[in-house]
Amino acid sequence: MNRTIKDATVKRFHYDSHDQLRTHLGCFMAAYTFARRQLVCPQKSGPS
Repeated sequence: MNRTIKDATVKRFHYDSHDQLRTHLGCFMAAYTFARRQLVCPQKSGPS
């Protein structure tokens, strides 16, 4: 988890407005949450 956050936060971004920052942060959190769920609960191919 820390590595994912560190890899994503070492890059610098410039935002013209606060709304752009909110949008980018929302997209980052959605992708992070999606990836985390894939690692924690991998999908099974069917009942075993």
